[in-house]
Amino acid sequence: MTNKAGEQTESVNEKTLKELRRLNRQLADRNSKKQTFIRGIYRGVGAAIGATVIAAIVLSALSFSIEKLENVPVLDTLIEKFNLNEGLEQR
Repeated sequence: MTNKAGEQTESVNEKTLKELRRLNRQLADRNSKKQTFIRGIYRGVGAAIGATVIAAIVLSALSFSIEKLENVPVLDTLIEKFNLNEGLEQR
């Protein structure tokens, strides 16, 4: 009976050792300079695309709002002051 328990313990130890080796390889791959560089490139490109999309949405909403509020007297002076008439007339 003790022999069987010893075999089970050894089997568990071998599985644990294999798993630790696998995790160690994954960690080494993940921390390599090449992988870190590639992840940095992906994050940079993703941030640039995200910022562009958000800026486009904000500018579209602002343009739409200015167009709808063009006849408000206070905004008329601002539109004339910043020469926004040209941009609104082109649409």
